[in-house]
Amino acid sequence: MTGVAPVHAQDTAKRVTVSTYLVGAKETVLMSIAYNRTTALSREVLGDLVPFNKPWITGSGDATELSCPRAFMLGDLQVPAGTYALWTLPTPTGVTLIVSRDRSSHYDPLADAGRVALVTDTVSERVGALMIAFHSVRRAPDTLTVQYDVGQSAAMHGEHLTMGVGTGTAQTLVIAWGKFRWAIPVRLQ
Repeated sequence: MTGVAPVHAQDTAKRVTVSTYLVGAKETVLMSIAYNRTTALSREVLGDLVPFNKPWITGSGDATELSCPRAFMLGDLQVPAGTYALWTLPTPTGVTLIVSRDRSSHYDPLADAGRVALVTDTVSERVGALMIAFHSVRRAPDTLTVQYDVGQSAAMHGEHLTMGVGTGTAQTLVIAWGKFRWAIPVRLQ
């Protein structure tokens, strides 16, 4: 089924770019994610605003794009260097991240570069606006973090955030929205 219409959260989104450095054995590279930040307002996210069992554009409007100049790992998924669209597939039992070679705002399953399950947990306070961010953890595997969070600093609401990472710092990709937060480690291959 090619050209599936995308699931959009809200049309009041703002384009945001977040970046981090991934430290490998021989080099350090910049990974960036550009997405349309949107809000849930008072609606439930999963099963309401974002329906179950349909690929979601992980934002609103234009596709969320992840760029890295070197091959990298998202959890146990190997991804070649390049720019990809990130889609999210929520189900009642979990959430899968879809990495697509097609960067249009229409999901095409034939363009999947791979899929990987995200670790899901709940947050104590409702997260009102989608936030994608890189979360650094000392002496842990690299991870990319995407998070919807009302309580983030003003800098996180800006158009661009770069977070420098030193050797020994791991990155996690975290996505949070509503009552949920999803995470996956990110590292160079």
